[in-house]
Amino acid sequence: MKPTLFLIVTSLLLTQALAQQTYTVKQGDTLSRISQKLGVSLEALQTVNPQLSSPHSLKMGQVLKLPTRTSRSNTAKATVKKASFDQRSWTWPAQGRMVSGFGYRKMVVAGTNWHPAIDIMGKTGSPILAARPGTVTEARWDATGYGYMVLIDHGDGLKTRYSHNSKLLVTPGQQVQQGQTIALMGQTGFATVPHLDFRVYVSGKEINPMTLY
Repeated sequence: MKPTLFLIVTSLLLTQALAQQTYTVKQGDTLSRISQKLGVSLEALQTVNPQLSSPHSLKMGQVLKLPTRTSRSNTAKATVKKASFDQRSWTWPAQGRMVSGFGYRKMVVAGTNWHPAIDIMGKTGSPILAARPGTVTEARWDATGYGYMVLIDHGDGLKTRYSHNSKLLVTPGQQVQQGQTIALMGQTGFATVPHLDFRVYVSGKEINPMTLY
């Protein structure tokens, strides 16, 4: 092979290899859409892109690294019809890094278990925000392992739950606005690090919160 041709082929192969290891964010992209499009789990994306502290960190033209091994993120077994609230903007409930996604996960002690929530690890005392406006239906200590928790009813069969808080700042029956601080992050209940266990319910069934961002 001639030197010039060899350099061209090598350059093309290198460019192709680099393209397969990165993804350029396009208009309308969200972490959830990128995950589904590329068959990469949300946890893996955030692990190799630590700058993504929240889904709203994405910018058009931003280049993301892709994990060497990809795996499709788990989805809820129940199929939930898209409703009007899917199209609304949602507030990311806490500052920090998402360390556990929705679906099956492997635990050192408990083994593989089903995790119908996302976990966001952060600092003790950092604000926990209401993802949508609504009415607080529960703000109490949960003895089953979730510590201080808040449950908000947003109407239309939609509810969100925020667990493991260090302090609650709302009471049952209280109306809250989107983005309002409802609690402070903590490590109460069965938790090894300060984090938020964030869950979304539609008609009583848990769905993947990332499908709404």
